[in-house]
Amino acid sequence: MSAEYEWRHLSLIGEWAANRWESPNIVDAGGSRRDLTVNGFYLEGRYKLRPGWFAGGRYSGLRYGTIGDGGPSDRGVNWDWDVDRYEFGTGYWFTDEILVKVTAQVNAIDDSGDDDDSILGSQLTVRF
Repeated sequence: MSAEYEWRHLSLIGEWAANRWESPNIVDAGGSRRDLTVNGFYLEGRYKLRPGWFAGGRYSGLRYGTIGDGGPSDRGVNWDWDVDRYEFGTGYWFTDEILVKVTAQVNAIDDSGDDDDSILGSQLTVRF
């Protein structure tokens, strides 16, 4: 499912998707088969600041479903770590063919024990 909204210099876009995988090898404590599920989404905004200049941001995530832990209580646990991503940046169109962008991205992975990843980037796009 997706939605888009534009008003003057503002553009908003969002999307949500659900996936389910069947597996004969994943069962709960009672022996019933369980499916793997995940929901993914994003919300993106872009604003035109001046002719040629724009700024934008994006929030996206993955939410994993639960499966039984295999113990006697069959406690539900996520089958993978949930992920959140935040991205923001700015860009400038020098001409219709030349775009320069600078962005920052932060990735947050729940309970993984790993440090969150951050990325700074720049991009030059030339169309010909």
